Amino acid sequence: VTPLLFFAIDLTVFSMNRRAFVRREELQRYLGFLLVPIVFLVLRMPSLGFGYFYGEEWTFAERFSAFLTLFAQYVGKLLFPYPLLISYPFQKLGSFFSIQLFASFVLVSIVFAALFIAYMKRKRLEALSLLWFIIFLLPVLLVLGGRGENLFAERYAFLPSVGFSLLAGTIVWQWIRNPSARIVALCVVFTLVGFSWFIVFQNTFSWKDNIALYTETLRHE
Repeated sequence: VTPLLFFAIDLTVFSMNRRAFVRREELQRYLGFLLVPIVFLVLRMPSLGFGYFYGEEWTFAERFSAFLTLFAQYVGKLLFPYPLLISYPFQKLGSFFSIQLFASFVLVSIVFAALFIAYMKRKRLEALSLLWFIIFLLPVLLVLGGRGENLFAERYAFLPSVGFSLLAGTIVWQWIRNPSARIVALCVVFTLVGFSWFIVFQNTFSWKDNIALYTETLRHE
């Protein structure tokens, strides 16, 4: 992930020429960061096994559909983080023609289209935010084996949420800077903050003890 992150920063923030990435000195710089995760994976393979990283029980079609649906679920959870549970059931889709898969495909396409538009229009923070979100979400979406039923979990969105928050903050800041829309923007922001506080406050009662926590989880399954 680290080489991809530095690549994203060089590409968006520093606007490095795309031809510069194929130069020997640049490749050596990225390969140096790539060496650490390779050593880590080699050392972990004897204990985890190859199936952990590949997911031997998954076909290509199942992995592709899971990639789309999980990506869409993480976007949806960041947009509307309620309810927050300790466990989320995930089922493999039985058909490529399901409405859920089509909706997930549309949402994923919108995210990547927004990334392309932000990069082409040289909107550096927006492009970096989307790349940050995608890069840190990729390990969760590609490594499906060895995780049991917890294919979707809020903790996996911790690092991707940094990019999401940066994107949201950038959009709000640009909106507030517009004098004609400043009052509307502030009203929307304060409304969202108040609504979010109410949801978070109500959700704190679910963490009173283990019984309350598991009861709340079962109620939404």
